[in-house]
Amino acid sequence: TSLKAKADKLKSELDDKNKLVESLKRQLSSSVKEKETMEKSHKQTESATGVKDVRLNRALEEVERYKRMMNEAKAANAEQAEAQRRTLDKVMGEKKKLSKQKTELLLGFKKQMKLIDILRRQLVHVQAAKLLSLTEEEFTRALELGETL
Repeated sequence: TSLKAKADKLKSELDDKNKLVESLKRQLSSSVKEKETMEKSHKQTESATGVKDVRLNRALEEVERYKRMMNEAKAANAEQAEAQRRTLDKVMGEKKKLSKQKTELLLGFKKQMKLIDILRRQLVHVQAAKLLSLTEEEFTRALELGETL
């Protein structure tokens, strides 16, 4: 009976140990599955992070490209504004020159009109003097004719 009790005790301990082994196997299996799930999740996260990094890099490149385009457009606008300013300055200088020429021409025209007026007056005086001289000569002739008669 003592052997049987020992055997029963050992069998009971063996059963307990087998249960413990089964429990540990289940825990190990669960831990392995959990590890695999975590590794899979980690790979997915890394993959998603990689995709996001690629997108981010592309977006950054695009931002840089747009910055370059904006700077080029600003430079082109500045050049165009400078060209327009130079053209405007040139046109304004030409306008000023033409305005001065117009003023000089009008002044010359006024002087010519005054000279024409003066010449007309002189012509009238010359004609009047000629008429007077003819009339005086005729008067003198008439007087001479009258004396001779």
